[in-house]
Amino acid sequence: MTIKRVTAATWELPSAVIQAVGSTVVPLCVTIGAEYHLDGVESGRHALYTHLPDDPSHPAKGTLGNEVFRQAYQGLV
Repeated sequence: MTIKRVTAATWELPSAVIQAVGSTVVPLCVTIGAEYHLDGVESGRHALYTHLPDDPSHPAKGTLGNEVFRQAYQGLV
């Protein structure tokens, strides 16, 4: 039996590691001020961290919704 995982994450793992453990990673949405970023997709941590010292707002994270997870699961069956 093959086990597949779908997870939401805010870490940067190499794609080879993600594939080796049979995971699908759905990015979280990171909000800084009025800007939204898909973590690890639209920009990396370095790009996000460079803006933090100058931005008075605190970053927030959130999921992209059930439809994104449904599509990820559908891709595994």
